[in-house]
Amino acid sequence: NLPSVRCYCCDMLATAKQSSTLDLNTAKKLMYDPENDIHPHPIFESFHNFLLEIGIIAENQDTVNEEDGFQDHPTRMLHGLTICNSCRNCLNKGEVPAHSMMNGMFTGETPEVLKVLNPIERMFVSKVKCFQTIIKPGPISSKLPQSERLSAIRG
Repeated sequence: NLPSVRCYCCDMLATAKQSSTLDLNTAKKLMYDPENDIHPHPIFESFHNFLLEIGIIAENQDTVNEEDGFQDHPTRMLHGLTICNSCRNCLNKGEVPAHSMMNGMFTGETPEVLKVLNPIERMFVSKVKCFQTIIKPGPISSKLPQSERLSAIRG
């Protein structure tokens, strides 16, 4: 159960249980019926256009078959893409996920030296850097002996 499925929204790896595939037939927020004035949620249209703009997906990509009936669907290229559950929950709420590439987190094309790494090696390479600050609580603990004072971690 190593993370091996790419999330097309945040570009992170997730396990199969932590991700799902977008299906234009079943996703309510992606329904399209122009005769009844039903359109995909604007956040999914923005997501679709962003992926096209940066070249993650291409108009000529073979994710949609002629017999599926999605030729006129405005977000047809999202069909079959995987996204992690946290990104999907945010998109379903109509929000841009915090770690999404649409939220300014796109780092560009992956260098060749990182493309050849296996999933375990990829987990060790991080796109983010964490910072922690250790602070001493205020005047309440200053009355305690030095050995009994507590430190707090923030960050």
